[in-house]
Amino acid sequence: MTEEPYFDRTPEENYAAFLNALAGIEDDAGIELYSQEGIRFLRKALEEFRSEYRSRHVA
Repeated sequence: MTEEPYFDRTPEENYAAFLNALAGIEDDAGIELYSQEGIRFLRKALEEFRSEYRSRHVA
Protein backbone atom coordinates (compact mmCIF):
# COMPACT_ATOMS: atom_id res chain seq x y z
CA MET A 1 0.00 0.00 0.00
CA THR A 2 1.41 3.34 -1.04
CA GLU A 3 0.68 6.42 1.00
CA GLU A 4 0.02 9.71 -0.74
CA PRO A 5 2.40 12.52 0.14
CA TYR A 6 0.92 15.05 2.54
CA PHE A 7 0.73 17.80 -0.07
CA ASP A 8 -1.11 15.55 -2.54
CA ARG A 9 -4.07 15.14 -0.19
CA THR A 10 -7.04 17.46 0.05
CA PRO A 11 -7.49 19.61 3.15
CA GLU A 12 -10.46 17.37 4.03
CA GLU A 13 -8.30 14.24 3.81
CA ASN A 14 -5.58 15.83 5.94
CA TYR A 15 -8.10 16.91 8.57
CA ALA A 16 -9.61 13.40 8.64
CA ALA A 17 -6.13 11.91 9.14
CA PHE A 18 -5.50 14.36 11.99
CA LEU A 19 -8.80 13.39 13.65
CA ASN A 20 -7.97 9.72 13.28
CA ALA A 21 -4.56 10.22 14.89
CA LEU A 22 -6.02 12.22 17.78
CA ALA A 23 -8.69 9.56 18.36
CA GLY A 24 -5.96 6.92 18.42
CA ILE A 25 -4.04 8.86 21.05
CA GLU A 26 -7.21 9.16 23.14
CA ASP A 27 -7.81 5.40 22.80
CA ASP A 28 -4.25 4.55 23.77
CA ALA A 29 -4.40 6.84 26.80
CA GLY A 30 -7.54 5.07 27.99
CA ILE A 31 -6.10 1.59 27.43
CA GLU A 32 -2.93 2.47 29.33
CA LEU A 33 -4.91 4.09 32.15
CA TYR A 34 -3.18 7.43 31.78
CA SER A 35 -4.32 10.57 33.56
CA GLN A 36 -8.10 10.83 33.58
CA GLU A 37 -7.83 14.60 33.44
CA GLY A 38 -5.60 14.34 30.37
CA ILE A 39 -8.06 11.95 28.73
CA ARG A 40 -10.87 14.44 29.38
CA PHE A 41 -8.81 17.13 27.64
CA LEU A 42 -8.26 14.83 24.67
CA ARG A 43 -11.99 14.07 24.45
CA LYS A 44 -12.83 17.78 24.62
CA ALA A 45 -10.29 18.49 21.89
CA LEU A 46 -11.79 15.74 19.74
CA GLU A 47 -15.27 17.22 20.20
CA GLU A 48 -14.02 20.66 19.15
CA PHE A 49 -12.05 19.42 16.15
CA ARG A 50 -14.85 17.12 14.99
CA SER A 51 -17.28 20.03 15.19
CA GLU A 52 -14.93 22.19 13.16
CA TYR A 53 -14.42 19.38 10.64
CA ARG A 54 -18.18 19.03 10.16
CA SER A 55 -18.62 22.79 9.71
CA ARG A 56 -15.81 22.94 7.14
CA HIS A 57 -16.20 19.70 5.23
CA VAL A 58 -19.66 18.17 5.65
CA ALA A 59 -22.44 19.52 3.50
